Amino acid sequence: MRHTLGHDMSPEEAVEEMVEGNEVALFVLTEIINKHTSPGMVMLDLDDMNIRGEQIKIGLELCHNNVKTFTSMIGARSQWLADEINKECLRHRAVVSGASDRRAER
Repeated sequence: MRHTLGHDMSPEEAVEEMVEGNEVALFVLTEIINKHTSPGMVMLDLDDMNIRGEQIKIGLELCHNNVKTFTSMIGARSQWLADEINKECLRHRAVVSGASDRRAER
């Protein structure tokens, strides 16, 4: 089971939780942290959409390896992006919202 990101987590802990050992996901999150105006919000959006690790890699590929496009689609809570990620990754289901709420209930 995936854990919800917590406000008490250090940035390093949050990144480690989000990348799930995937090097491309680590690259994407590093780019977001270094270049985005609100990296924390992007990470919370990813968490709430249940997009981590391999799903981040797939999402980036769907956005033609453009991190800015990927973060824009995450910020818009793109249903298309969630659906396309779900076609490629069957282990965890991407949603447009509510994943972090469901994890917090458990």
